[in-house]
Formats: sequence, C-alpha cells, structure tokens
Amino acid sequence: MRQLHSLSIRRFFSGTTISRISGMMREISMTAIFGTHPSVAAFLVAFRFANFLRRIVGEGPFQSAFTPCFEELRLENEKEALYFFHKLTLWVILFIICIITIAQGTIWSISLFLQVPTAIYEILQLTSVLLPASLFICLYGLNLSLLHSYNSFFIPSIAPTICNLIWIFGIYQVRHQATFPAMQTLAKWVVIGFIGQWLFTFLYIKKYLTFSWKEWFKPTFLSKISSLIKKVAISVLGVAALQINGWIDAIIARYIDLRGPTYLWYGIRIQQLLLALIGISCVHTITPYLTKMIKNSNIDNAQEIFSRTYHLIVTMMIPCTFAIFGIGLPAVNLLYGRGNYSSDSIVQTGLCLWGYGLGLLPSTLILLFSSIFYAYDRPYIPLRISIITVILNIVLNIFCTMNLECGAFAIAGMTSISSWVNCFLLYRELSHLGWHSKLDAARIMHLICASLFALICCFSIYPASLLAPFMKEPYGLSRVGINQIGALLMQICTFWGSLLVYSCIVKKNDFISCLRLFFYKNIIKEIETS
Repeated sequence: MRQLHSLSIRRFFSGTTISRISGMMREISMTAIFGTHPSVAAFLVAFRFANFLRRIVGEGPFQSAFTPCFEELRLENEKEALYFFHKLTLWVILFIICIITIAQGTIWSISLFLQVPTAIYEILQLTSVLLPASLFICLYGLNLSLLHSYNSFFIPSIAPTICNLIWIFGIYQVRHQATFPAMQTLAKWVVIGFIGQWLFTFLYIKKYLTFSWKEWFKPTFLSKISSLIKKVAISVLGVAALQINGWIDAIIARYIDLRGPTYLWYGIRIQQLLLALIGISCVHTITPYLTKMIKNSNIDNAQEIFSRTYHLIVTMMIPCTFAIFGIGLPAVNLLYGRGNYSSDSIVQTGLCLWGYGLGLLPSTLILLFSSIFYAYDRPYIPLRISIITVILNIVLNIFCTMNLECGAFAIAGMTSISSWVNCFLLYRELSHLGWHSKLDAARIMHLICASLFALICCFSIYPASLLAPFMKEPYGLSRVGINQIGALLMQICTFWGSLLVYSCIVKKNDFISCLRLFFYKNIIKEIETS
C-alpha cells in the first residue's frame, strides 16, 4: 500500500503536469490569435457550462460519493460493483441527454421570441454549440472515478491533453475567420476534443466492462444508485452554488468591461496551474485512503494523515502565494504578451492573477476539508457553507464594482476573500467533529518572513514586476520573446533562490523538507516511521 500510494501521487502529479502544460499552450494560442475580443469573452462564459458539469462529475463531489459506494460493493463482489458502474453510466447518459434537450429548447425559445442584446445573443449561440460536450465530459468523469478506484491515476490525469491538443488544432484552423464565426467553429472543435478525451480513458476501462441482463434488475443496485444520487445531489448543489458564483462574476465583469471575463479567465488559469500541480495532486491521491480509513473506523491514522497533508499544503502554498506577486506579471507577459494581446490586457490579467493568488491556500484546503465531510456522509455541511460564501461573494462584488467602481481585478480579490471565509467555516465545523490540526505559529511566521524576503528580492532585481500596473505605457514590460523569457527566469531564480538562502541562514528547512516529502516520500510511510 505504501509503495502504491507513493507511485500514485507521482503519477498523478506527472500526468497533471503534462495536461496543464498543454492547457497553457491552448491559452497562449487563444490570446495570441484572438486577444481579448468581446466574442472571446462570450465564448469563455459559454464554456463555463461545460466546465460546470466537469466540476460535478469529473472532480470532487461525484468522486467523493462514488468511491465509498463502489468500494463497499467491491468488498462483497467485484463483479457486482462493475455492474453497478455500468448501470450508473446508463442513468447518467439519460440524465445528461434530458438536460441538454431542455437547455437547447430554452436557448432556441429565447433566441426566437425575445430580442436580446448582441453580447447575450453570442453567449446563447456558443452555449448551444458546446452543450453536446457535456455528455462526454460526464462520461470521462465516470471513467476517471473508476480508474481512481483501481489506483490508476496517470491515464485519467493525462487524458485532458487530448482535448487541449484538438482545441489548439481548431484555433489554428479558424485563425483567419472573423472572431464570432471563428468562436462558433472552435466550439465544434472543442466538442470533438472532449469526445477524444473520453475515448482515451474508455480504452483503459474496456477490461472492466461486462454485461448481464439478469444483474441489471437486482434491487441492490437500485438502492445503491438512489443512495449515490442523494449524496451527489447534495454535493452538486454546493458545487452549483460555486459555479453560479463564477458565472455571476463573469457577468459582472462583462458589465464593467466587455473584455472583463477574459482577464478573469486567463488570470485564474495560471492560479489553477499551481492549484492543480500541488494542491489537487495531494488531495486527490490522499482522499481515497482517508475515505477507506474513516469507513473502517481507523480514525487515528486518518487524522494523522489529514494533519500531515494539512501541514504540507500550508507549507507549500504560502511561498507560492507570495511567488504569484513576484513572478505573476512576468509569467503573464511571457505566456500571453504576443499577437493581439495588448499591454493593457497583460496588466489587467496580471492584476486578476494577484487577486486570485490571495485565495490559493484556502482553495486547496477547501478540497481537503470537504473530503472529510463526504467520507462521513455529511455533504450538507459544505453545501450550507458554500451557499453562505457565494452570497457573501456576490454582495462584495456588487459593492466593489458599483460603489467603488473597481475593475475586474476586484472581483478576483473578493472571490479570494470568500474562499478564506469558506475555509474558516469548514475548519470550524471539522473541529466540532474532533479533527484538530493546530499549526505552529512560529513556523508560519518563518514561512511568511522567508517568502516576504524573497518577494523583496524580486522587487529589487526587477521593479517592473510589481510597479508595472501603476505605470503608464509601456508598463516596463517588453514584448520581445528573449526579454520575456529572461525576465521570468530571473524572477523565478531570484524568488526561490532567496527563499532557500533565507531558510539556510536561519537554519529552518520547513520548505525544503516539504519539497522532499512531496516529490520523493510517501506521506503514509512518513507517518509510520516518524
């Protein structure tokens, strides 16, 4: 088990790294060719619907509910567990087809009978084209959950690369078209990309596929599926609330500036890169083990693993948060600073990245904390808290944009504040269940001081990385490729080098030890040998 877990976290990390790099190549291609055109903003808003279903079925809530049900059946009879998976797949297909049909009918009715502004019309048309992708996203999510149950992490984590490559191909196929027709054609390529992503995982689950009409009518399956649906439904409401929050953010940003949603999207993509590589890699590989231990009443070991993972995330994410401020703007300039992406767009995206960067740590901890409640069959707690924080976020966004007349970056900042509130409330509820993991205040202060020292070094070496947003054209940022690469590499080396030097000078190796634990060691093994 120890060796298996060690391989799992490394395979998940490597697969996720490859898929995220391909995702950044996709964003680079989008920005270089289309820039921040309002039609691109409409495309990104429409894409959030498909992304909404990915969040439900492809990530956390569904997997957290599916794993206990599947593992319980597999302990009794593996064949019956696989029949349960097959029947669940059929139910999901029928459900998603119904949703797509209703949504298409609604869009058609609105377009036919109502006169809507051009900005809304573009969103509706692009959503209509992207809707079929939802089915294949959900099927991919089902395959992902099954493969994770069999400790296969590399294949499902690398599968999004297929979609990203097809997306990139589509971008270059439509680059000479007018922007809105190009987005319509690109949406079709995105649908093909999600089909390819699902087919890639399907090839690896074929060996688990069996079929028997007799098994389909067993009442056991009906009870298990109804139990799963109940858990997922509650979880979905929580995720839906957060996704609705994202849509409202995009709408408010579009109200401020037609290009506002593009700044938010490209800013959060970089934040999510760090979140996926470090936070999600840890949480998603730890969650199945935590769930099994809690179900087997092995609470002491589960709490120890939780505590160690908690400290690992905090230690890794505090420096990463400061790094976003020191490295963020040069990174945005290197990734997006070419083609039709203007200098002003670079700065606005950088500010949004700073805003989202403040929520990097709580966003990771929310995933960890929520998994405990799902394991205890208490998904209504994250649901209640998510609804509270969504309402808070909406109020803060409206206040900042309407009263203070702030830009899109304020929306990103308010989202981060809401994440902190969500994280605090979840931890408070966890403490009521007896899950305590107090952090060493001295250790936290050391990490903050070390990270602040590294940030000051970055500012001293390359002032444009922090001052550019407050300067007039050209913001001190070069659009020459060699200069862009040089500025980013200089900032990366300065920040992380300063961080390590500071740690060595004060003889504190917290960050270094966490790096070794993340890349080379097994958390469970570390606990047992410490």
